[in-house]
Amino acid sequence: MTKAVRGAGVLAGLAVWVLVGPPSVQAPPPGGAAPLAPGWARLLASGTLTAVNQPPQTVTLAISGAVRLEEFEGGSVWRQKALGGTHVVYLLPATLLVDSGLRPIPAAAVRPGDTTVLWAAVRPDAAILALTLQVTPSRPQMVGSAPAWLTSAGAVGVVLERSGSMLQILTPAGTLRSVVMTGVTAISSGGQAPPGGAVSPYDILRVEGPVNSDGSIAATRIDVEFTTASAAQVSGPVEWSVNDLGGLVVGGTMIATSADTYIILRAALARFADLSPRRPVTVYGTAVRAGDTPIGLRARVILARVY
Repeated sequence: MTKAVRGAGVLAGLAVWVLVGPPSVQAPPPGGAAPLAPGWARLLASGTLTAVNQPPQTVTLAISGAVRLEEFEGGSVWRQKALGGTHVVYLLPATLLVDSGLRPIPAAAVRPGDTTVLWAAVRPDAAILALTLQVTPSRPQMVGSAPAWLTSAGAVGVVLERSGSMLQILTPAGTLRSVVMTGVTAISSGGQAPPGGAVSPYDILRVEGPVNSDGSIAATRIDVEFTTASAAQVSGPVEWSVNDLGGLVVGGTMIATSADTYIILRAALARFADLSPRRPVTVYGTAVRAGDTPIGLRARVILARVY
């Protein structure tokens, strides 16, 4: 069971693109997310991979399906451009490689002959930089990894609320679990203790410990897998939405999501389809960078607000 159920139709009709209003160029907000600068473009394209570097730092895509390429000219002007043929696509450290269910896949699973849908930024020099590469294999091979909560002991989830030593977390199954922290609870983040042992709302945790009679978990160990305190962040209404591929534009920033993204609405898990145009959201994640230039955001938690 994935954390967000996607709507259908990215290859049949390819995507739903809704333009609410092109963003103005602005300084990067805290955490490193940033809208594209003039001369850059957003690209959605489908086709077939004709070559893959192993380990893949580039792939070659022969475009054969629908394409949407919009170049930002500054101010409020976006210009649609044509694109066809075969192109080299650069895979960045934060590029999402996913299967048709948006489950993360290993680099070794990407092979020539695979059908692909691409969500990417395009530099002014025409270099294509992938945020998401969705792969449908041309032959049986490794599939996306099972969600960690299905294969590991303990509980995994995103913190909805903290009150003193009590946490309420929302699991990938959509259930709420109470977690009790004590004086002997070991808390770590990336193998190190977080400052002040802090655990905050919208952090993603892995919790180990026995279950109390009331169903709460007496935490002996908490691993903070993602913390909002140091995350890239962007807020605003949804401007563009790419169904099934999990692409968004918020605050002029390109967003990539996967089955590992928690989408939260009214303290419950929501679907990607709930992120409709104009809905206000706050996105927390990891900046996708081309060198020192932030070009997008790989989302881990999306808070969808009520209109």
